[in-house]
Amino acid sequence: MPGQAMAGGETGAAAPLRVLVVDDEDTVRTVVARMLQVDNHQVDACGSGREAISIFMSGKFDLVVTDRAMPGMIGDELAVRLSALDPDVPILMLTGYGELMADREPPPAGVTMVLSKPVGIERLRQAVAAVAGKRGDAKA
Repeated sequence: MPGQAMAGGETGAAAPLRVLVVDDEDTVRTVVARMLQVDNHQVDACGSGREAISIFMSGKFDLVVTDRAMPGMIGDELAVRLSALDPDVPILMLTGYGELMADREPPPAGVTMVLSKPVGIERLRQAVAAVAGKRGDAKA
């Protein structure tokens, strides 16, 4: 059932979720989507913030994974807009500046967790499991 924190099994992966992946770089978008699909998540992927908003409004998502630096609409703005549409959906932000941002408190508005690029499958899996249970919880 989407939204449960753990699915059981050895990987510690979150229960299958519907995930929207947003990154303007085709290779990054494809790799992140495939890493999520390995854990049986249903993934929709797109390359821009504007496209992401349209896709997000057309369905129900359990999680959004977005790049920060994108042309047209940066991930920070996308997170704010998506949070306004559904404040319960956790948003993971991928950025090459993740280490620097980790020292900042709190993450950008609307963002649940910041991850450094490149992100490996185990780190992504841990982050998804950590935020999957937050859907419906009050945000800190």
